Amino acid sequence: IAPALTLAFHIAGAENVVMSLWPVPDRETTELMLELYTNLAKGATPRIALAKAKATMRARVKQRYQEDIPFYWGAFVITGP
Repeated sequence: IAPALTLAFHIAGAENVVMSLWPVPDRETTELMLELYTNLAKGATPRIALAKAKATMRARVKQRYQEDIPFYWGAFVITGP
């Protein structure tokens, strides 16, 4: 279903779509999205903004849980040109 939903957004005019490949807890999702939009506001391209947000979250998760757990930051991907 996700590819069809992504395609629908692109057909409707969305240039890029950020989605999660699996459910991520609200806390980490909120933090990642805040980082993503902060990076976009600073002029980063969507792909770079997401990459930076994921790197920030990776470090934050590692500090918070004392190990690198991709479950919290690795689910997010971007589609589009």
